[in-house]
Formats: sequence, C-alpha cells, structure tokens
Amino acid sequence: MLDRQDEIFRAMADPSRRRILAALCRAPQEAGELAQLVGLAPNAASFHLRALKAADLVSAQRHGRFLRYSIEPKSVQAWLAHVAHLFPAELLETVTITASASATRPTAGKPRPTPTRPPSGARTEPPVPIDAPIAEETTPASGVDGAGQLPTELL
Repeated sequence: MLDRQDEIFRAMADPSRRRILAALCRAPQEAGELAQLVGLAPNAASFHLRALKAADLVSAQRHGRFLRYSIEPKSVQAWLAHVAHLFPAELLETVTITASASATRPTAGKPRPTPTRPPSGARTEPPVPIDAPIAEETTPASGVDGAGQLPTELL
C-alpha cells in the first residue's frame, strides 16, 4: 500500500499534473483540449497524462481517434483519505483555506506566460549551483522553515 501511495505522491509532485487533475475534476477532456486548457504542448500533456494514468488517478476511454481522459474518483478519494491521516486536521484545514483563497485570485486557471530569453550578448546573473545552500527562513505560503520543520503552533 505504501508503494502505491508513493507512486501517487510522485505523480502529484508535478504542478502540470496537478493542473491537469484540476481540469479533469471539472469535466472529462481529450489530451489536446487539456493541453490548451492548462497551457502545455500536446506531447507534454500526453507525457503527464501517462504518469497520472500509471498512478491510477485518471482513466482513458477511446472516442473515435481520440482518448478522453477522466478522473478515477475512487483512487483520488483513497489518496485524499491517506493524506488526511498523515497530517493534523488543523494543518489540512489551513491548507484548504489557503488553496481556496488562491483559487479565487484573478490569475487562477490562466496559463503561465512563456519566459523570454534575453537578447544575445545581454548580461545575465550566473546560474545558482544545484548544491547551493537554501536560506533558512520561514515561507508564509507553506509555514515550513528552511529545515523542513513545522512551526510549533501547528504541532
């Protein structure tokens, strides 16, 4: 059972997959429709849909030449029940309230703008090394400090 939950957590770790799941919660969609809806290239949407299908979070039914994807409600409900047992109810309530508030923002649901490259020869900051230390500060959105510890008021 734990391996199954790990597979679901891996599938849910990608923000594009979470956007796809959110779109599928509204209505079943074909891959091309989903790609446009969440702002992905069609091949990227197909890649993410395969991962979600492997985690049994979505299913696909053939409609002519196309596959129509939909949520697997029992799998999603089982995962949510598992998550509910992992975290204190107060934390889940806070996360739910925060998620609801961010969903009402005017930019929610719109595709992210495509980053533009600086002109050729433009000076840019050097990339940060992958092993660079992370600043030890509390992020207001998550409430978790840089060491991965929850504030004591949430414990």
